[in-house]
Amino acid sequence: SDASPPQELLDRKGRIADLASSCLQRDRSDDRGFETWKDKKPLPKLVKTLFDVQAAYHTSPRELLKQWACEWLPELDEPSVDDDEPMQLDGCPLFNKTSAPHVISTLFSTLTEEAKALKLPTPDAWKRCDKKGSDSDPPLEADEASDLITELKDLSEAFVMLVKSTTVISSTSLNKTCITHSARFINLINKKVLPMMVFHFKSFNQVACAFLKSLQPATRLLQVHCSLV
Repeated sequence: SDASPPQELLDRKGRIADLASSCLQRDRSDDRGFETWKDKKPLPKLVKTLFDVQAAYHTSPRELLKQWACEWLPELDEPSVDDDEPMQLDGCPLFNKTSAPHVISTLFSTLTEEAKALKLPTPDAWKRCDKKGSDSDPPLEADEASDLITELKDLSEAFVMLVKSTTVISSTSLNKTCITHSARFINLINKKVLPMMVFHFKSFNQVACAFLKSLQPATRLLQVHCSLV
């Protein structure tokens, strides 16, 4: 093949992700004797595996995250009562109350990995240049830090929508999933983003405040869930 191995590998991964996606988007089983998935429900473990494969091999995990969090999940406008009843999600007919915690968990993991991929400086890097008399250059200049905050704000929108899914899908399992995964994302913000904001706050205080404010709808809802656990 004329294609270089890395590109060939990317293409192969893309085909695997597309195959998993097409399975998730089917509105009926392979047995044509059944009209819909409701007549022959797939195991939740199968749905989880298919979605894990799609997320792992997707050519742009962030696009998949944004599609789910910012386009498909907001379509859900009525609480689900029946665990196995499809939730009328066009992009994934297999999405229901039982499979929701698995899907949301994978999306949260994708969110955290995308935030880590930004390669934010460590807290120690900011402490060294913040010491009195230090002549160390900051790991990022103000404009670079501001750009990172803006990019993180894009991820925070997905974070908020993932947490808000708990207001539509009534599930103790989903609530616990959101609490656990949200703690990891918020910990990353506290550990690596806040030191950067503090150091450059005078330079881009409006950007920093807008980012923190964008997280509030999720953190307030998480406080409610934590109080009920």
